[in-house]
Amino acid sequence: MKTPLCFWCAVLLCLCSLFLLISGASLIQSRTANGGEPVLSPTAHKILAEAVGVFAVVLALVLTFIKTAKLAVLAAWISVALVVADAVAGSSAPAASHLTGFFHSLLAQFFVASTAVIAAAVTMRPVASSIPDKGWPSLRGYALFTCVLVVFQVMLGAGFRHELVGIMWHIIGALLLALFLLGLAMMALNLPKEVLPSSNPLKAPAVVLTVLAGTQITLGLTVASLRSGSPGMTAMTISHAAIASLTLASTVVLTVLARHHLAKRAAA
Repeated sequence: MKTPLCFWCAVLLCLCSLFLLISGASLIQSRTANGGEPVLSPTAHKILAEAVGVFAVVLALVLTFIKTAKLAVLAAWISVALVVADAVAGSSAPAASHLTGFFHSLLAQFFVASTAVIAAAVTMRPVASSIPDKGWPSLRGYALFTCVLVVFQVMLGAGFRHELVGIMWHIIGALLLALFLLGLAMMALNLPKEVLPSSNPLKAPAVVLTVLAGTQITLGLTVASLRSGSPGMTAMTISHAAIASLTLASTVVLTVLARHHLAKRAAA
């Protein structure tokens, strides 16, 4: 009974962190021309951030105490470190430089991803036999490389929102990343049936990643084509930032699951 409860606590923490990110993105938009009203006031955003931070610490302590999977414990304490660092950056972000705001936004997206890893890790069980990682490139390596590319793309997106990089870098990165994400999903969905123990354990996360990536690309191109102040611009910009964090989270989770279920390729 412990693991299901921890799983739902991790899911709740992930949802809270996502809402916290959305409220932060709306605060950024509200400071721009025609930005509209924020989801939460700065004071309410701060209170929610403190509550989420306490929740993250409690969950990390519980997972450590019940001696659950090492990956879950590691991800939980990473999430604690991220939320503390994000709180420090957020406390000065409104009055500080664009660079500080950039780090605040970036850490928030990393925090969402870390909570998703907790949820995935607490449900993982030892596999009876690992799936052979055949073909080239290896799925384990390709997933890790794609994960790194998603991190860079998230950085470009946060940099654009905080006026540190131009939009063209973000658009070019998005189009290139879409190809890698599609390749990752196809590799995960098309594992040879003869090597699978029963069903494909990577099918669900691969489908989720495909849907999120497609939605993210569509939103991004729509936002880029709109003029500043256009109706719905604020909502789509905030949604674009939120789905970016979910895309990162789903890529990290798929990478973790691939490395858990697939055997490491033996050296030639």
